[in-house]
Amino acid sequence: MENSGLKVAIVGAGPAGLACAKYALENGLTPCVFEKSGELGGLWASDTAVWEGLYTNLSKYAMSFSDHCWPSNTCLLYTSPSPRDRGN
Repeated sequence: MENSGLKVAIVGAGPAGLACAKYALENGLTPCVFEKSGELGGLWASDTAVWEGLYTNLSKYAMSFSDHCWPSNTCLLYTSPSPRDRGN
Protein backbone atom coordinates (compact mmCIF):
# COMPACT_ATOMS: atom_id res chain seq x y z
CA MET A 1 0.00 0.00 0.00
CA GLU A 2 1.21 3.52 -0.74
CA ASN A 3 2.32 5.64 2.21
CA SER A 4 -0.45 8.05 3.20
CA GLY A 5 1.91 10.44 4.98
CA LEU A 6 0.02 9.88 8.23
CA LYS A 7 2.02 8.98 11.31
CA VAL A 8 1.04 6.86 14.29
CA ALA A 9 2.72 6.53 17.69
CA ILE A 10 3.04 3.07 19.20
CA VAL A 11 4.00 2.74 22.85
CA GLY A 12 6.05 -0.37 23.57
CA ALA A 13 8.05 -2.68 21.34
CA GLY A 14 6.80 -5.95 22.76
CA PRO A 15 4.94 -8.45 20.59
CA ALA A 16 1.77 -6.31 20.46
CA GLY A 17 3.66 -3.12 19.61
CA LEU A 18 5.63 -4.86 16.87
CA ALA A 19 2.44 -6.33 15.41
CA CYS A 20 0.85 -2.84 15.46
CA ALA A 21 3.86 -1.34 13.67
CA LYS A 22 3.69 -4.02 10.98
CA TYR A 23 -0.05 -3.48 10.52
CA ALA A 24 0.47 0.29 10.30
CA LEU A 25 3.11 -0.13 7.59
CA GLU A 26 0.90 -2.53 5.65
CA ASN A 27 -1.86 0.09 5.70
CA GLY A 28 0.11 3.10 4.53
CA LEU A 29 0.92 4.64 7.90
CA THR A 30 4.32 5.61 9.26
CA PRO A 31 4.75 4.10 12.74
CA CYS A 32 7.01 5.56 15.42
CA VAL A 33 7.57 2.96 18.15
CA PHE A 34 8.53 4.21 21.63
CA GLU A 35 10.31 1.70 23.89
CA LYS A 36 11.75 2.58 27.28
CA SER A 37 14.24 -0.29 27.37
CA GLY A 38 17.14 -0.84 25.03
CA GLU A 39 15.65 -3.95 23.40
CA LEU A 40 12.67 -5.13 21.40
CA GLY A 41 10.54 -7.93 22.79
CA GLY A 42 8.77 -6.65 25.87
CA LEU A 43 8.85 -8.97 28.87
CA TRP A 44 10.71 -11.58 26.82
CA ALA A 45 13.64 -9.33 26.02
CA SER A 46 16.81 -10.31 27.85
CA ASP A 47 17.08 -7.00 29.72
CA THR A 48 13.45 -6.82 30.88
CA ALA A 49 12.52 -10.37 31.97
CA VAL A 50 10.29 -10.33 35.03
CA TRP A 51 12.49 -12.83 36.89
CA GLU A 52 15.54 -14.99 36.27
CA GLY A 53 14.65 -18.14 34.39
CA LEU A 54 11.20 -16.90 33.36
CA TYR A 55 9.67 -19.44 31.00
CA THR A 56 6.40 -19.97 29.23
CA ASN A 57 4.15 -22.96 28.79
CA LEU A 58 3.42 -21.84 25.22
CA SER A 59 5.65 -23.32 22.56
CA LYS A 60 7.81 -21.28 20.21
CA TYR A 61 5.28 -22.19 17.51
CA ALA A 62 2.40 -20.57 19.40
CA MET A 63 4.49 -17.47 20.21
CA SER A 64 5.81 -16.70 16.73
CA PHE A 65 4.56 -14.34 14.07
CA SER A 66 3.27 -16.11 10.95
CA ASP A 67 5.87 -14.37 8.79
CA HIS A 68 8.75 -14.33 11.30
CA CYS A 69 9.38 -17.62 13.10
CA TRP A 70 11.80 -18.29 15.93
CA PRO A 71 15.22 -19.59 14.87
CA SER A 72 15.20 -23.38 14.46
CA ASN A 73 17.66 -23.84 17.35
CA THR A 74 15.35 -22.07 19.86
CA CYS A 75 14.16 -24.33 22.67
CA LEU A 76 10.55 -25.46 22.37
CA LEU A 77 9.57 -23.59 25.58
CA TYR A 78 11.37 -20.26 25.75
CA THR A 79 13.30 -19.40 28.93
CA SER A 80 14.60 -15.91 29.56
CA PRO A 81 18.35 -15.57 30.08
CA SER A 82 19.78 -15.44 33.56
CA PRO A 83 21.00 -12.01 34.72
CA ARG A 84 24.50 -13.53 34.66
CA ASP A 85 24.06 -14.23 30.93
CA ARG A 86 22.93 -10.69 30.12
CA GLY A 87 25.70 -8.80 31.85
CA ASN A 88 23.69 -7.50 34.84
